[in-house]
Amino acid sequence: MAKISIPDSQYAIYQREIAEGKFRSVYFLAGDEPFYGDLLAEDIEKNALNDGERDFNQVVMYGKECDAQTIQEACNKYPMMAQRMVVIVKEAHLISLDGILPYFKNPQATTVLVLVHPKKIDGRKAYAKELKKLDKVAVLNTAKLYDNQLPEFVKYRVKELGLNTDDKVAFILSEYLGNDLHRINNELKKLASVLPKGSTITSDTIEAYVGISKIYNVFELNSAILSRDMKKCATIIRGFEANPKDFPLLVLTALIYSALSKLLILHAQKITTPQAAASALKVSPFFVGEYINATKKYSYAETLRAISILRKFDRMARGIGGNKADDSLSEMVYMIIGK
Repeated sequence: MAKISIPDSQYAIYQREIAEGKFRSVYFLAGDEPFYGDLLAEDIEKNALNDGERDFNQVVMYGKECDAQTIQEACNKYPMMAQRMVVIVKEAHLISLDGILPYFKNPQATTVLVLVHPKKIDGRKAYAKELKKLDKVAVLNTAKLYDNQLPEFVKYRVKELGLNTDDKVAFILSEYLGNDLHRINNELKKLASVLPKGSTITSDTIEAYVGISKIYNVFELNSAILSRDMKKCATIIRGFEANPKDFPLLVLTALIYSALSKLLILHAQKITTPQAAASALKVSPFFVGEYINATKKYSYAETLRAISILRKFDRMARGIGGNKADDSLSEMVYMIIGK
């Protein structure tokens, strides 16, 4: 079974086959990250039948409304004036899949069965053990991306959509949109719909179409903190404090901690070269120079002190200890930067 984070060769094989009009008898699209399975299911739905064939030859079911017998009955029907039947089962994790094992072993030659299973495959189940042995079943088992993989995912999808971008913009988009790959993809598709093919997504682009300010964002605040630029911090903080609902202190402390914890790693491991820093921090080499420079701005002791200050304000933001901090961002940043 293929287990992928950012699309690997197995995903690419299935994607290429579908584009060429070659279809497997069964697709088992599973994993904790449903995005890639949903994408392949969408490709199959678009390409396996033409518009005139779908009414009679495509069936879409949902796991909460069907069972193994219903699925097999649909799969054993013959296509009407078309090359194949397509049966798509969404929410397949709600079905007892052991009941479909006989069909997995002997699928109908004229049917494409697509099981969209937005959960990790349970290796203890009988169907999971059999899937490994069956050549006619295409299996995808995807894992959730780690946060540090999101910028690479952004760049991958941008390229697939016929656009270009750089590491900085990919990082800003991933920080702003979070680890919901469907949300990231939807925003990128919006950009692809308004930009000419081959265009480059810039800070100006995402400010205009996604709503992420090229000045007032956490990426820029972290950069200003790492460089100990109080003037730049003050400018960014004014923008944040004008929109407190969009920039709650509790979220900001977590994101600033993410930056300072990387600085702590460099100090603790005495790392000074870009290559070693990129490996240790698991970030793009594009960003490591900023962290290496920050080790000259903050000593090891000052970094520990900054993290201690963050933790204090994080507790206050949560209301722990009887204190509730709603408008203390500027105070927190001043204390972190202050010598």
